[in-house]
Amino acid sequence: MLNKIFKSLSNSENEALCVQRTNLLFEALDIIEKHNGKAWLDCGTLLGAYRDGEYIPWDVDVDLGINIEDVTEEMLNDFRDKYNIRHDNGNLDQYKFCSFYKRDENGDNYKFRRCNLWIDLHMYYPNYDGTRTMTITTGKIRAPKKIFPAPAECIENLEQIEWQGRKVNIPSKTVKYLEQWYGYDWDVPNDKWKMSPSWYDNPTNDKIIQGKTLF
Repeated sequence: MLNKIFKSLSNSENEALCVQRTNLLFEALDIIEKHNGKAWLDCGTLLGAYRDGEYIPWDVDVDLGINIEDVTEEMLNDFRDKYNIRHDNGNLDQYKFCSFYKRDENGDNYKFRRCNLWIDLHMYYPNYDGTRTMTITTGKIRAPKKIFPAPAECIENLEQIEWQGRKVNIPSKTVKYLEQWYGYDWDVPNDKWKMSPSWYDNPTNDKIIQGKTLF
């Protein structure tokens, strides 16, 4: 549904959506920085910015990553005050995932071509093996599920790029990080891409996803 809608946007609609996404992204970064946190472009937002220099046209959300040490309840309360809650599960001592809808002038969920616009705040928790684990909630998975771990060195050490007129953080060793998320063909656009179920609660921690050793 989302793919079909956003593939068909006109140039002016794409520009308008870009403005709304960027406003949402920068507002969220302002909240995080107000509380002395340090977030980075993550998932599809990172992929579009690093690979294409723009947002992925069939992707409607905005993704930020943050290490759990930088998250406070005061920060999350500011998010709750400014946005409508899409998901808000767990607590800071366990695996928490937060996602927030942009509000319109009436306080309702902001709609773009009948679809909501939201921001996912992915929180990464340290493991004992040089990795960090986050959780996610999707339309198919209602309860938060742990995601296959990412290399800690990539997100404990950040770099900066210029993005939409502002300096923003991205993971260091960005290619290695994107390979973790999207495989070795991350640089080939794929509007049919779907997250592998093996990424959720992988019990073996064997660092293999879809037959590929990723880190």
